Amino acid sequence: MNTNIEYWFLTFVAVVFLWNVLVLIASIIYRRHKTTDQIPFDESNLVFNESWVSGSSRKNWFTRIGGAGKCLIVSANEKELYIRPFLPFRFLFIPEFFDLEHRIPMKNIESVVPAADMWSRATTRITFTTSEGASRCFDLYLTDGNKFTALFHEPSV
Repeated sequence: MNTNIEYWFLTFVAVVFLWNVLVLIASIIYRRHKTTDQIPFDESNLVFNESWVSGSSRKNWFTRIGGAGKCLIVSANEKELYIRPFLPFRFLFIPEFFDLEHRIPMKNIESVVPAADMWSRATTRITFTTSEGASRCFDLYLTDGNKFTALFHEPSV
């Protein structure tokens, strides 16, 4: 009886492991063949860079509650703002499900303002236009939200 239970347990563990490996491989292939964001981000002249940022897209109810806890990198140079999760959170379709990865040209940013989320926590809300023309909002929980907001209210950016 014990050998039968051990056999099925090991079979179950092997199937779960194989499934996770296949999903990871599919995610990597999808990310490598994705048509957007093929041009590398220019990090030579950053005006803002912060790691370990929390945030969530306001695209729909699912992305609002999903979000990212301390696993985003927010970088801005003179031309664009880049919000992305760091490894290993770039895989397993997480950025696609929760709308966590954005490369936004500065000309497409409509506003950057301090706001509050549904629990009254201070956040920085970015409103921008996507390449498809849709208006989108993203909330970021930055350590220095005032510095980030000030960047977008200066005439040079």
